[in-house]
Amino acid sequence: MLSEQELQHTAAATSIDEFAESILRSVQNLSLELADVAGNVDDVSHRVARQTDYLVELTGLAERLAHSAREIDLAGMRAKENTGEFEKSSKESSVAVCSATQRIGHLVNDVSAIEEQLRELHDSLDGVTRVSGDIQSVAKLTNLLALNATIEAARAGEAGKGFAVVAGEVKQLANQTAGAAGVIDETISDVSSNVDHLIRSGGKAREVADNVSEGVTVINTAVTMFADMANNVQHDVASIAQAADQSLSECEVMRVRIEGAATEMKSANAALYEADERIQALLVNSEELIANVVNSGRKVRDTDIIDCVKATAVRISALFEQALASSQITTDDLFDEQYKPIANSDPQQFMTAFVQLTDRVVAPILEELLEHDERIIFCAAVDKQGFLPTHNKKFSHAQRPGQADWNNSHCRNRRIFNDRTGIACGQNLKPFLLQTYRRDMGNGEHVLMYDCSAPIHVNGKHWGGFRMGFSS
Repeated sequence: MLSEQELQHTAAATSIDEFAESILRSVQNLSLELADVAGNVDDVSHRVARQTDYLVELTGLAERLAHSAREIDLAGMRAKENTGEFEKSSKESSVAVCSATQRIGHLVNDVSAIEEQLRELHDSLDGVTRVSGDIQSVAKLTNLLALNATIEAARAGEAGKGFAVVAGEVKQLANQTAGAAGVIDETISDVSSNVDHLIRSGGKAREVADNVSEGVTVINTAVTMFADMANNVQHDVASIAQAADQSLSECEVMRVRIEGAATEMKSANAALYEADERIQALLVNSEELIANVVNSGRKVRDTDIIDCVKATAVRISALFEQALASSQITTDDLFDEQYKPIANSDPQQFMTAFVQLTDRVVAPILEELLEHDERIIFCAAVDKQGFLPTHNKKFSHAQRPGQADWNNSHCRNRRIFNDRTGIACGQNLKPFLLQTYRRDMGNGEHVLMYDCSAPIHVNGKHWGGFRMGFSS
């Protein structure tokens, strides 16, 4: 039977415990809010950082775009000048081709006129040939007449001698006339032959000239069309040059605005980073206040969980020491930090030399502890770098290819959690560490929870820590 004084003391102690519990709950609620705000600020900070990187990249792209626009503008100006010269040359070529066409036309006319004159000459030569034939006929008749006169003169005797002389001269003249007519015939034949050749050559020359004239006409038409195209190209190039100049101005404006936005985003990111640091500092202070309340010696609701975490850390330390003593593992393998990536894992998973040991001796303890308190969500041992080799079964499923979000929630073993909470759990040397954090569950989902951890030492050497996540 308790005395009245003992009853009063017990009641006072219970009252103090309730007070400590209320203080703890208030501070923990504040820590949860701070952890949520810190998580949100961190998310926003990462988004702003990514947007800042995008804007910086856009600034570079805008600068390159402006540079390209300047190059296009210069090219447009050069093209405009070149097309002007091209149009001028096309016009000059058109004039030259027209002049050549006219000259070839004159040549065709001249060749046709020469051919006509040669045909007339050929006809005249035919008349001369006929006259030469007539002369030869007259010469033959004259010669015959002279022959008859000679015969008659011979018959007349002495009286016909004078007439015989005249007949001889007439005969000689007839022979000379016939000879000359023969020469004329030969000469006319040669001239006529040459004239025939000239007529044929002239005809071919006229045909060639006609073909040349047709070809030059086609060229003239093409040059005219080319000149029209050059004019159109110059017009289009002028439009392009004007558009390029306007685009250059707009690119410059865009570049300046993007640079301004990037500067403002950098300032906002710096402010968010500062705010995140201040919130993290407040979170640390609240966690220290929680630790002070728990360390006050008064029993609170989380005392059992804290005692369980501390005891489990000692238990795992003993198991590791036994494994070393029985040569189940070497010291180098137990403290292995050569994290070997597991192929085709997303999120990335790793293997170390001590994973098989933790799977064998730590895994049963983790499942056992889930029955200790309904508030416990998970528990695991992590090394000093935040590497978590073995997890609860519900978080140790085989990964699904191409389903990173699902893997993030259900495949949390073999992973490195080196965030603020994870790295603090692995490197903490205090008897216990209480933290408040927002756990990323994938698919954009987060869970606010508390995290309690205690250090694991193996033969006096710090290996890591045992951590337990539990709800409020």
